[in-house]
Amino acid sequence: MTGPEPHGISVIIAAYNRSATLPRAIASALRQSVRPAEIWIVDDASDDNPQAVVDACAASSSVPLHFIRSPANSGAGAARNLAMRATRQPLLAILDSDDEYLPGALEMLRAPFLRDPQIALSFADALVAGTQPPRRLMQPALPPEARLLPLHDGPPPTALLANPHDALLATSMIPTCATLFRADAARHVGFMPEWRFGEDWLFWLKLASEGAFVATLADAALVHRAGDNETGAAYNLRNATLQLRALLDVRDGRYFKPDAAQLARLEREVNRQMAGLRYHSSRQGLRAYRQALRSPEAARVASPLRHLTADPRSLPRALYWSIRPAQS
Repeated sequence: MTGPEPHGISVIIAAYNRSATLPRAIASALRQSVRPAEIWIVDDASDDNPQAVVDACAASSSVPLHFIRSPANSGAGAARNLAMRATRQPLLAILDSDDEYLPGALEMLRAPFLRDPQIALSFADALVAGTQPPRRLMQPALPPEARLLPLHDGPPPTALLANPHDALLATSMIPTCATLFRADAARHVGFMPEWRFGEDWLFWLKLASEGAFVATLADAALVHRAGDNETGAAYNLRNATLQLRALLDVRDGRYFKPDAAQLARLEREVNRQMAGLRYHSSRQGLRAYRQALRSPEAARVASPLRHLTADPRSLPRALYWSIRPAQS
């Protein structure tokens, strides 16, 4: 295992059935102008033999490639944590196994740490592959609460995210593949939440208590949208439930202590997400609707009767979809 280097970077790649795209991700990290001290590839119990891919890449790499196999498929957060606990480098970067770094990404993300080693997170933008005109993930999604205060003219320019908790209160606009953060800060907050929705967003909320967030207004990564991403109608109900659970945990102070204004915003977001849960469950029929209203998440918002009175059209909708094929 590589020992710690001054400003050394560990790139962490969690993979689940991504042997076809994993070489591209690894190669993009190895081509960086500032090369990582090491790369950790964590196999989240795949069945497509990613170790053979890693071994082939390691044979021609002067950068150490470490392979960890998770004993069970536990999601990206748990997989990344295995590598975070193992590395001794001071700076950590996360790259998804189907994405890739653009040239100069790690050098650009490291630059704010050279100016101020106590910042918690350096982040940049990312491009979605194959979109015309090019579509970015971070800058167009900045909420009104995300105030960027100019730091350096660049190029590329950098800015301080004035209040990360405000900016990230309800969701994250930070591309995970375009981030670099302090390993000691990650350890201090207990690493990434180990569940299957919003683990990066909730991790940023935790990390915001450890230091400043600095944004570089340039592109660091290319994001490839996989055809098996868990989005669309089939996942709407599950995703609505997980989003509601996450918002409730944020509201209840699990990741940081919200102030009065943040609590008011969170209550509005919780109510909006609960309305989405009622809608998506009613579109699956009466049984799914009843289960949703009796779920632990819904109980943390209101009683089943209160849900019925808050959204009187949801019950007739559930009855309607009970006599028609459920939405897939």
